[in-house]
Amino acid sequence: MFKSGNSWTLRLAKEVYIKRERNRIVLIPKEKKWDVLFEKLEEVKEETKNFLIERSQPDPQEKELF
Repeated sequence: MFKSGNSWTLRLAKEVYIKRERNRIVLIPKEKKWDVLFEKLEEVKEETKNFLIERSQPDPQEKELF
């Protein structure tokens, strides 16, 4: 990012993904796109490892056929 006259200019790399997340703009280098995904998955891995393991649910109901 640099100032050109009275304006600010942002120079982007040739190959970049531009993603909007709520009120942010995220720039991801194309060659790193899978790395970012795997990093995010690792962040939530611990939080979700026990998801629904102890889920109590009634037995399925038996219904009459037509």
